[in-house]
Amino acid sequence: MKPAQLVTVANLHSLTKAELLRIYLEQQGIRAFLADVESARVWGGLVESVKLQVEPEHAEIARKLVTMRLEADERKLADGEATETFEQNERA
Repeated sequence: MKPAQLVTVANLHSLTKAELLRIYLEQQGIRAFLADVESARVWGGLVESVKLQVEPEHAEIARKLVTMRLEADERKLADGEATETFEQNERA
C-alpha cells in the first residue's frame, strides 16, 4: 500500500506504544501501519512521533478505538486502581 493512500490516526512518542496500538487495531480487523519507524529505532524508541496509519475507509473507527484504548489506560492509572498499563496488558 502506498503511503499516500493511508490516513494518520495517531502520532505517538513511543515506538512500543505505537506497535501495541497497531496490533490492537489489527485484532479489531483493521489493517494498520507505522510510519517513521526507522527514526524511532535510531533514537531508541523515543522520537518526535511515530505515525499510526490505516486505510481511509477505516480512519474514523480506528481513531475512536485508539482514543478509547488510551483513555481507558489513563483512567486506570489516574484512579490508582490499575497495576497494569496498556503496554503490560498487551504483553500478557
